[in-house]
Amino acid sequence: MNKVTPFLWLKDNAAEAIEFYQKLFKNTSVHSLKKRPDGTFFYGTIEILGQSLTLFNGGDHFTLNPAFSLYIDCDNQDEVDYYWRSFIEDGGIPSQCGWLTDKYGISWQVIPKILPELLQNPETAQKAMGAMFNMTRIIVKELEEAIKK
Repeated sequence: MNKVTPFLWLKDNAAEAIEFYQKLFKNTSVHSLKKRPDGTFFYGTIEILGQSLTLFNGGDHFTLNPAFSLYIDCDNQDEVDYYWRSFIEDGGIPSQCGWLTDKYGISWQVIPKILPELLQNPETAQKAMGAMFNMTRIIVKELEEAIKK
């Protein structure tokens, strides 16, 4: 397990979120599930693609926001589409530039590997950024077309 693990405060649906992430991400493992003395779910620690996360049922004292997000480094458009579609079809809310918020309130960035490469290259950065700002879900073909103009 990682020495540093994000600890995500959810209102009351952490167990449901863990089940959803187990179905969405292949090779997800559950490290621990803890219940309160009354038998209700308290928190659980899972590992998604090598990253440990603890999801906690903490009530409505605090809420998540996009200042903290989880980044999915996608190999290609098919992978972007898979994650994007899975989150949105299950109640997620799309945002801009590859960001979305899932139905549990957790913000995700669903980003193809090519995007940071284009943004770090001085010859393509401005055109790629201009194209990205007009997207919700990142579309690789549109990025490639934008940098050719």
